[in-house]
Amino acid sequence: LVDWAEKIKLNFEDHFWIGGPEGAKKETHPDLVNLTSIYKDSVGSGHKFTDYQLRPNFCIVLAVAPDLVDPGHAWQALETATNRLLGPLGLCTLDSEDWGYRGDYDNSNQGTDPTLAHGA
Repeated sequence: LVDWAEKIKLNFEDHFWIGGPEGAKKETHPDLVNLTSIYKDSVGSGHKFTDYQLRPNFCIVLAVAPDLVDPGHAWQALETATNRLLGPLGLCTLDSEDWGYRGDYDNSNQGTDPTLAHGA
């Protein structure tokens, strides 16, 4: 476990931090970067664009494993999240500027579009 934890610590910033348009240090798709000063939501997703969506999941890392991140980057990411995700009732799960964002969820919608009803 110690080796695994050290490997994560050594690689987290390089794979997850998006500080500029060039993407992360270990970036495979800088063309998908549409927002900077964020931590990627995932690495190696089956739908590559989802790696670059602004979601609040990185806040969990900041809470439970703050030593994985650069403190300056953490503050920048929190500022981005505050400006783009924080609403009157809490944090949104996806940036409203994201192309995949759908603001109207209707659980009674029995259609086949999973972005509007029954989860994506």
